[in-house]
Amino acid sequence: MFNQKTMKLKLIIKFSLLLIPILESCDKGCTDENALNYEALVSENNSTCKYSKVGFYTSQKTVSINYNEQISWDYIELYVNKELKGVITTSHELGVGNCSVTGIVSYEFLNGNSIDWEAKFYSKNKIEPTIKSGVISPKNEEACILIDLSNIYIN
Repeated sequence: MFNQKTMKLKLIIKFSLLLIPILESCDKGCTDENALNYEALVSENNSTCKYSKVGFYTSQKTVSINYNEQISWDYIELYVNKELKGVITTSHELGVGNCSVTGIVSYEFLNGNSIDWEAKFYSKNKIEPTIKSGVISPKNEEACILIDLSNIYIN
């Protein structure tokens, strides 16, 4: 009888020890509402948050300057938070369909914060780069950002 009670107690203790890590992990997860894997019911962030990607592209091979002059661009440098992230060398006249096609610059958010982006257009006809810019926040899905090259005003 003593051995059966001891064995039952040992089994209960072993089973309980197996459940502790499972129960502890249930209240941990991603607590950032801007993340793709946000979990509203967790109480502690375990640094597993994953964030969306954004792809930058253009559908035009020419830039409309001062509402009347059209110039062709050779390449576009794309900066995120003042750091060069890539170079666009082709246009997608019909749009991209998804943000994974060749010829776009892709950026994956590192956290839930917004980013400042800046596109510099270089052309053989102009010495100074033409600039377009904006701010974007992470979304709960991948986003494709069209860089509009129409109606750029240069002094």
